[in-house]
Amino acid sequence: MSKLKITTIAFLCLLLFASTTFAADVTTATLQGTSHMEVAPDQAIVTFGITSNADSSETARNTNAVTSNAVQQKLLDLNFTKDQLHTSQFVVYPIYNSDNEKSGKPPAIIGYRVSNDLTVTIDDVSLVGNVIDAALSAGANQVTSVHFKKKSDSNLKRSLLSDAVQDALTKADAIATALGKHVTKVTSIEEHSLDFQSPEAPRYMLMDSKAVGNSSSTSLSSGMIIANGSISLVCEMQ
Repeated sequence: MSKLKITTIAFLCLLLFASTTFAADVTTATLQGTSHMEVAPDQAIVTFGITSNADSSETARNTNAVTSNAVQQKLLDLNFTKDQLHTSQFVVYPIYNSDNEKSGKPPAIIGYRVSNDLTVTIDDVSLVGNVIDAALSAGANQVTSVHFKKKSDSNLKRSLLSDAVQDALTKADAIATALGKHVTKVTSIEEHSLDFQSPEAPRYMLMDSKAVGNSSSTSLSSGMIIANGSISLVCEMQ
């Protein structure tokens, strides 16, 4: 065998050994990254209930329509636009005589109830209390929900993902340092969750709107939106 062939074979063997050693020296790790933020809401969604009872469904509907129109007009007078108001539910159902049920008799209809839910979008959360007072004074007799949120959560989502990635990379660097290595590249990354917990005001109900005139102004604290993010990534270390 010629010296050139021996040299070539020796070089190839050395190259193969070096490649195997290099590959064996690579450590793969999967890391979880999380993020947490608390931000103030800048929008509120409030739903009012207007409930009317009467002997006939027609009378109940007419009474409810008058009150509902008064509530809507009151909100429009506060400079809300029609686009910020919408009917979220309208229900008509009979009222039965409960005494018949107790005595085992067939239920008898003794009247009708009409329930109309009006939802308003408020872009200034400091006005929520004033809006509630105005609607109740105009005839609404329930506040079925008060929901605080962000008008747009796009920036918040980006921040959560960025912080979660940085958290995972920080963990990867710590592991690599403990092994006497360093992170060389990220091979894959996956988003797991973006969770928003918006503050909800306790259910507030006032069945007799006339009582509003004898009470102090409604004051509500919006609280903070709690946001959490989670990702996982796979990286290589050498």
